[in-house]
Amino acid sequence: MLARGASPRALFAFLAALSSVACIARNAEDAEALDEVEQSVVLGTVEPEDQFPWVVRVSGTLSCHGVLIEPRWVLTAAHCVSTSFSGVTVSYKRTSSVTGAVTSASQATGPSSVFTHPSYNASTAANDIALVKLKTPLDPDFATDPLLLQADLPAPGSLSGAAVLVASGIRHDATLPAGKAAVLRGTVFGDGTTNFYAKSPTASLCPGDSGSGIMSIQNGRNVVVGIASTSANTTACNAAGAEFVGTKVSAYLDWIRSYTGSVQTPYRYIQRSRPLNAPSAAGSPSGLSFPALGVTNIVYRDSSQRLHELWQQGPNVGTSNLTALSGATGAAGDPTSFLSSDGYEVALYRGTDNEVHSLYWNTGGVGHDALSRAAGAPRASNNPVGYVSPDGWTHVIYRTTTGALEELYWYGQGGVGHGSLMVPGAPSAASGDPAPYVNSITNESVVVYRGTDSRIHSLYWTTGAVGHDDLSGYVRSPNAAGRPTAYYRANDDSHQVVYRGTDGQLYEIWWVGSGAAQYWNLSASAGAPSAASDPASYYSAATNTKHVVYLTSDGHVHEIVWTPGGPPSHADISLEAMAPNAVGTPSAFTVESQRTQHVVYRGTDNQIHEIRWQLSAPRGRIFQGPIVVGCGVFTQQ
Repeated sequence: MLARGASPRALFAFLAALSSVACIARNAEDAEALDEVEQSVVLGTVEPEDQFPWVVRVSGTLSCHGVLIEPRWVLTAAHCVSTSFSGVTVSYKRTSSVTGAVTSASQATGPSSVFTHPSYNASTAANDIALVKLKTPLDPDFATDPLLLQADLPAPGSLSGAAVLVASGIRHDATLPAGKAAVLRGTVFGDGTTNFYAKSPTASLCPGDSGSGIMSIQNGRNVVVGIASTSANTTACNAAGAEFVGTKVSAYLDWIRSYTGSVQTPYRYIQRSRPLNAPSAAGSPSGLSFPALGVTNIVYRDSSQRLHELWQQGPNVGTSNLTALSGATGAAGDPTSFLSSDGYEVALYRGTDNEVHSLYWNTGGVGHDALSRAAGAPRASNNPVGYVSPDGWTHVIYRTTTGALEELYWYGQGGVGHGSLMVPGAPSAASGDPAPYVNSITNESVVVYRGTDSRIHSLYWTTGAVGHDDLSGYVRSPNAAGRPTAYYRANDDSHQVVYRGTDGQLYEIWWVGSGAAQYWNLSASAGAPSAASDPASYYSAATNTKHVVYLTSDGHVHEIVWTPGGPPSHADISLEAMAPNAVGTPSAFTVESQRTQHVVYRGTDNQIHEIRWQLSAPRGRIFQGPIVVGCGVFTQQ
């Protein structure tokens, strides 16, 4: 921020009248920067600081903040670093709201690392924007810390109708818990060509807030549309309606890219198996999030028919030979995984004996059950898939050697039962895995599969008889070329089924409650290329987004994403992340607490790879009003 003696109104004369409201989030890290400011409580909602993974601290000419926009580039205010000829110190500290683990890093950038805009004017605060180049990423390979993620650059345009959030990392309230930020909110009412005004009903910028990002949610992504610049009243940290200025990032895109040298992308490529010297993969992996432990897990099969785990907990990563730890039968097919009702991760697979097996573990040893043998059930011809229903029963669905669909089921630690799901009129299942899910409201189980007639069918039941629907026959959708994927969304009682047609297009069949089913061509609607693999699909409740991930014939991983009711968009995420080509079928999942999206796959090098990115919270879930301005974050609703 500018010195107290500056004339704040003179700084704003060149701006058009604006109407923004700022939300200022402050945490415990920078209390020492506020000696000249009264130490009093800053009003606002208390939120976990890990909601803002792009926020970094920049200590140079002044103690400020910045926004990570690339692994080695930070965007901040020019007045924070204008005389930092020997470089600055860039650091971050984050506390996981799930595990309580703290991650941090700090780096002195050295000479020739600070680039203020050539037209920056200290007396008027015009062009108050700067870039800082790191020697190396704060996260050594920009992959191991999920609490450090970059924000996106904006497209040119107006800030009108945005929502404002400031997450500066400064703490005024001595009672604010570690790892928390106090967030003030408001609304934006206009913007100028290169700057804009913002204000909060309860506070304004304080020393240390400058350089923070004003973030906008655009298509589910965190976009830095502004950089916090100067306050109209440097004594008004806790004054209602005190105005401040933000620098409009979209006006400086060419200048930013002249230094960063690339069009910025939120997608991060991560090597998963090679850095751990884990064995090469012989099939497609299965990935999931284990929220109770704050862990993400990947399970895959190697060429010796053993199952291995790749795990990540915060910045820590590791691998385990699950087959060796359990003494289990080798795997003949790819594993699938789910979480049990009693706190275990369960990996299902078809063994070399064609029986259905399970491995289960949390933080201790790895257990093993030969499920189909224990139940006296038929042998399997494909990969089994499991889930837990709200009533506490565990269900495992698989295709038998005769093409029938079989269910294994048990409650708690009880014995395993089995039964056939096939009913008159339901065709046998074609090759490929079934897609089971549960209606969490009615406790109804649903299994979707491709029949031998190449149509998509569903079987459904609660405690009574099994029902059957010829879904694609009813909606008259094209025939299927592979297995479907399916899930249920409780927030609107809707069922979603996605499959690859014989024409290579991806289709979604959907229905709400007991209403009639409908379908649409996802590929055509998103302008996406044809699929060469079966899709993976899921819904992220934290961001209110639906995701479909698949491979094209060139081995690239693609994503189609949309908000329910909105138009879908498409991205070649292999190209965006500069990731190796893929083979097989990708696995995809979300970590809701961090709003991160994950795709794991086997590469053409038989290593396991991951692409990850973060989305913002949707309208109405976290942010109130039409805009949020940030000393670390700005979020468009």
